[in-house]
Amino acid sequence: GLQEDDEVRRSILPSAYRDDDSADAQFHVDHDAEDVAARWEDAQSLSADVETLHRTGCISMNPEMTQRWLRTVNALRGMMAARLGIIDQVTADEVARAAREELGAEEECVYEWLGLVVEVLVEVELSE
Repeated sequence: GLQEDDEVRRSILPSAYRDDDSADAQFHVDHDAEDVAARWEDAQSLSADVETLHRTGCISMNPEMTQRWLRTVNALRGMMAARLGIIDQVTADEVARAAREELGAEEECVYEWLGLVVEVLVEVELSE
């Protein structure tokens, strides 16, 4: 729905001025297109990396790639959290409990998997 889409949008383009709607609106006018373009570029690069991985069975990560992957996967996880209504550990636990009861299990599994990918990427970054 519209409210859900709005939450997903806010997860990747958060408020800059929570107490000043006018300043926040102007900030988004000034910066959202640039932020979305940068995220799109990251996603396209990640997609190319995944294609290379699929084709060759491996990719070599460098610090720039690791950062790009972290930004992209973390943004995807944030969007999944918004879709699932996860705002803190309590709601994350509630969603996990509901998933065990088969209510939204697929989306929760994707959210958890993205979290594992972020953990691996952080380990890669720390080892570089």
